Order: sequence, then C-alpha cells, then structure tokens
Amino acid sequence: ELGFDGAINYRTEDPGPQLDKLAPKGFDLFFENTGGPIQNLIFERMNAHGRVVVCGMIADYNKAKPSPGPNWIPIIKKRLTIQGFTMPDHFAEVPSLLAKLTPYVMAGQIKHRAHVLEGLESAIEGLNLFFTGENKGKLIVKL
Repeated sequence: ELGFDGAINYRTEDPGPQLDKLAPKGFDLFFENTGGPIQNLIFERMNAHGRVVVCGMIADYNKAKPSPGPNWIPIIKKRLTIQGFTMPDHFAEVPSLLAKLTPYVMAGQIKHRAHVLEGLESAIEGLNLFFTGENKGKLIVKL
C-alpha cells in the first residue's frame, strides 16, 4: 500500500535471513531510529564506506541501562561514517522541504498514514503506543 520494496516484522520472523533476501548486496545507508537487536544485524551487513545516521534509540528510552553499542572493529574495517541527527539542526530547512514535498503528497506520489487520537486526555495512551508499536502511521493527538 505504501510502495515499499519490502518490509520485515522483527517480532514474528527472524530478521537476519530477511535482510539478506531484501538487500543481498548489503547497505550503503542506515537511518537508525529504534536501536535494539536489529541494529547489529544491519551493522554486519553495511558496505564499505557506508553511512549511518543515528536519530533515535526508542528501544532504550525506558530502560534503566542502555543496550551495549555496536562492535567498533567492523565499523573501522568498513570505514563507516556515523553521524547523529536531530531535527532542531534542520528547522530552518522546513519551509523549503514542505515546498518540495507537499506537491508529491497532494498528487499521491508520497503516501503516508496518520494515527489520530482525539483529545489531550489520549496523549498518554499515544505515548505508550510508541513503546508497543501499535500505532499505525504518524501519531497525532487532535485537540
């Protein structure tokens, strides 16, 4: 429905073989936003000179102690570039981004889902959906 070439449900299937099937030549770019066990599977499959953008680690947000980080030896051998990404660094670019992307969204060329909850009282429920993976699309609390 959303036009992806493939997807993996890491909760119901072994992600390693699925990653090999969907990306037999490995990965050149990895946008890390969740952390957790799949992270190491991706690092193992990164191509030389690949890039890793780290935006979030939701798998660790509610843990008292974060998960151990990646093994640095393969990262060095593969000469990977790793950089943190945070949205506030790019706020000035939002108007330009909206001008470019809005026509694609309006024409149906970029598809998205919105999971809308009604009322401020549903905000805590919405926050909990992030940790269970039950939200289906961009989570919005409508006031």
